[in-house]
Amino acid sequence: MKKINVGFFGTRGLGNYGGFETIVQKLHENLDENHFNFLVSKECEQENKYELSSIDEKTSIISQKHTFIKKYSKELDNIVNEGKIITECYKNNPWDIDVIFQCGSTPGLSMRGINDKGPLLLWNPDGIEWKRDKFPKYAQAILYYSTLRGIKNSHAITVDSKAIGNYLSKMIKDKPVYYLPSGTDIVEEKDVDISYLKDYGLEKENYYIMVGRAVPENHILEILKYFLETETEKKLMVVCNFGKDDYSLKCLNIIENNKEKIIYKGPIYDQKILKSIRYYAFAYIHGHSVGGTNPSLLEALGAGNPC
Repeated sequence: MKKINVGFFGTRGLGNYGGFETIVQKLHENLDENHFNFLVSKECEQENKYELSSIDEKTSIISQKHTFIKKYSKELDNIVNEGKIITECYKNNPWDIDVIFQCGSTPGLSMRGINDKGPLLLWNPDGIEWKRDKFPKYAQAILYYSTLRGIKNSHAITVDSKAIGNYLSKMIKDKPVYYLPSGTDIVEEKDVDISYLKDYGLEKENYYIMVGRAVPENHILEILKYFLETETEKKLMVVCNFGKDDYSLKCLNIIENNKEKIIYKGPIYDQKILKSIRYYAFAYIHGHSVGGTNPSLLEALGAGNPC
């Protein structure tokens, strides 16, 4: 029996902690190699050629090619090349893909030649991407029409949130929609280590935690401001990847001036440490507003945190 070749496109590959990347990792770990081959696209690496590299007997990475556009805009280059990799599957299908699971809306404007003779195209538009404040107006317009065109040209839509499906219903119209909820591991005491708390000046159940990227639509700035207005004696543990942009600097300024209440020591990529800090927290604070289902929220629930 021929194996089903599944192309999972629109991700940063394996080993990252975004929502789609988490799904990729779990599929990589759990897909049955007797029935599936798994091909994962990765952000553009090589100019004018695709590179295929095998991880194991069932999983391969397709590194997308990039063009001269990358010199001016990495984001626009990814939009173009994500569309090209889908188009390539309908033009020549060099990887013999049977099913494409497209994650995110960016390639909608630039893909061509979608037909019923090629792979089955399932489209997950993620959240309401065009409302992200980090994008300028022209980029928001591109994302809106990319979402519209991607949905129109796909064979079926998948969503991990029924609310997102309802919000996009006017775009989806008569397309079949499949609800595929995201999941997470259940964390138990045997999976964690309370000794990590000392490294961060934390005490069991005497702190709140928030985990997220430093972008305005995750409302970190609002969380910091309102937390300082509360009368709680508990601390707030912030796990984030602040940079040198204006938004990050505003958040870091608040943290610097309130070290007695807010703890920040950079992002935490070691999952054992992060699971431990979540597990022993009093509660988790979440402010994400326009993306899809966020893995940090699910992971907090899996750790038993009130959210």
